[in-house]
Amino acid sequence: MKIKLTRKQAAPPNLAAKALAEAQYRPKVEKNPKAYSRKQKHPKGSLMVDQLPFSVPGSEEEGNT
Repeated sequence: MKIKLTRKQAAPPNLAAKALAEAQYRPKVEKNPKAYSRKQKHPKGSLMVDQLPFSVPGSEEEGNT
């Protein structure tokens, strides 16, 4: 005996909710300068290696050949 599966129909798109999600109706949030905020973490990996002042491409030894 086979049981008939009935799937729930997907709801139609809510046009009113979509209209309210637009930038026109979103509240403007301003950052409070006195509020606590965490410091941003430094990026890990090769980004820091590229910023080293003493890593110069090429060296004097290569020119002596």
